[in-house]
Amino acid sequence: MDKFMYDEYTDSVIIANKQKTDKVEGSIKIGDIILDMTKEGKIVGLEIRHATNFFKECNIEADVSDIISADFLAKHNPDNIIILLHLQFKEKEETVPLYLSTEAPMQVIA
Repeated sequence: MDKFMYDEYTDSVIIANKQKTDKVEGSIKIGDIILDMTKEGKIVGLEIRHATNFFKECNIEADVSDIISADFLAKHNPDNIIILLHLQFKEKEETVPLYLSTEAPMQVIA
């Protein structure tokens, strides 16, 4: 898979930050966001489901299908996960901070 993909059928944005040596051990789902993690707890993948509505809620006034590249930085601690999402659209760039509470309902996906 490329580093970034938009699946129009499922309206999902998928971003991979996985290095060749990283092995995904599992995923967690918080709301419409799925995070892929290594055994060491490194976040190496991000999927945003219902991306069109998600970006509207983040006040991003661009069509999600116009994203030409995307990446993210992630840091987590026991209380929350902070993600800095960088999106390159055809006409502009957006950087969006996401704060995910680990106290919110989460689903562990093996």
